[in-house]
Amino acid sequence: MVNVFAYNVSVRWWQRRALLLMLVALVGLLTVLQTLTAPQLPHKPKQIMFSRERPSHLRPNIILWTMMRSGSSLTEEMLSSLPCSFVTEEPLREYKNFNDTFARDFLRDILHCRFSKYPYYFERWMFGNQLNDLKMKLLCYQYASMCYDATWTESMCKGACMMILRVVAGQLKLTTSLLQDSTLRNYVVHLVRDPRALLASRYSLEKHTEMLLENATFFTHQEKNPADVCRRYRQDLSSARFLHRHYPHRYTLIRYEDVALDPSRYVRSIYNFTELPYTKVVAHNVATLTLGMYDDTFQSHPYSTNKNSTEVVYRWRTSLPYSEMEKIQAECHDVLQAYGYPVFASKTEYESQLTKILPLKAVTWQVNTTDT
Repeated sequence: MVNVFAYNVSVRWWQRRALLLMLVALVGLLTVLQTLTAPQLPHKPKQIMFSRERPSHLRPNIILWTMMRSGSSLTEEMLSSLPCSFVTEEPLREYKNFNDTFARDFLRDILHCRFSKYPYYFERWMFGNQLNDLKMKLLCYQYASMCYDATWTESMCKGACMMILRVVAGQLKLTTSLLQDSTLRNYVVHLVRDPRALLASRYSLEKHTEMLLENATFFTHQEKNPADVCRRYRQDLSSARFLHRHYPHRYTLIRYEDVALDPSRYVRSIYNFTELPYTKVVAHNVATLTLGMYDDTFQSHPYSTNKNSTEVVYRWRTSLPYSEMEKIQAECHDVLQAYGYPVFASKTEYESQLTKILPLKAVTWQVNTTDT
């Protein structure tokens, strides 16, 4: 049975998050109205907004490829700060034991806004636990017919100035065919997090008092096993080197730690990479999400994205015992080095630097003979 306190905190959290997104949408609507009513001056920069339909090969699609508990929710919210964006979250998680062919075709259809082809998925998209596009869901609550007609969602999707597709299941190699598709303007933003931090977050989520359910389990044994998790890192690293070499203008790797410590710089770099405008609305939303402007109860919620990102980015070291950290580090030693994360040589070194922000090294892009 759900803890009553947890339920109340979760409700308040969702209400605040929905209010924030409604305010962002309102700012975007006012911008559109101002643009439509203002006199047109020569050489005035074109405003970016929803249109009746935007050709799929012209609209940028950001495929945020990552793993669960890697800071992807925060990154997604910052990347979708433009009011005319359209968001789809974790589509492959709705399907168990999918193969690569299905995954590629399914993701391609979603990027083309073909929700009508997947009635089961569309129902989960609209009524499931994932936030997906909150602007569309808020309209749905006002006009119930939108909840059951996928063509409304397709129209909103096609009229958006950009799409954010966050994927947390499946290997990075699936993105190769999506980058080769000339009918889509796809960009892959590969988000990684220190595997010790990722696993510490997965461990702690199931122990969080506000999320306790009877006999709760949020992750499978494999998803909490350092050997399995690091194997996935290793597979994606091989694909990352291939994409970095062959698609340097459509693939970029970014570490969550970099984003958390300097969000404005790194979010701006992604906007520049995808040729999107870094507006005042975007800058305001990035600041709101990362400066810790809400009360402690709201910030401590495990699914909250409104936190002081600088303070929480290395908090995992205070909750992960050295013995657990050592096991993960042993399994992921090569991965840590490749992604530029520090390796602790002893318990003394680990415990003496729990509150320090350690400098990260550059990512190693040397190409191995096994890269495919």
